Amino acid sequence: MQKCIAVLGFATKCSHANQVIAYEVGRQIALGEFTVCAGNAMGTFPHAFTGAKSVNGHTLAVLETDCSALDEIPCDDIIYAPDSDAKHQLIADKCLAAIVIGGGHGTKKLIALFLNLDKPVVAIAGSGGVVTGELDARVKVVDPECFSIKELRL
Repeated sequence: MQKCIAVLGFATKCSHANQVIAYEVGRQIALGEFTVCAGNAMGTFPHAFTGAKSVNGHTLAVLETDCSALDEIPCDDIIYAPDSDAKHQLIADKCLAAIVIGGGHGTKKLIALFLNLDKPVVAIAGSGGVVTGELDARVKVVDPECFSIKELRL
């Protein structure tokens, strides 16, 4: 069974700064011998996948059945879910932990699922979206230049 860590973030637009962060997070996940898992093919996620692939890491996308644009992302495996709620639950169940790089409503729902399962969540400071709002006290917020996979304590 794959040991997966989820990357959560913006599903559409992703700033240049977050692209750089996502690439490095994906690379570090892969160097830690974990699979990078994401729930979309756009936004933050292709950058995390590219970072993982730069060190021969493994990538997994959990997508809704109507998702397209798969030819554009470096993804090894794909699991399809019938809707976003099922997709979010699959990601939370399958992954050991989550790393948050910005994100909106879906990211907030996923953070809650991870926390309800007592799985670690680390958010990257300054990445925007839900990270700038009030996060649950169980979410560890770290500066991007200080991030290490060890923050997850797996």
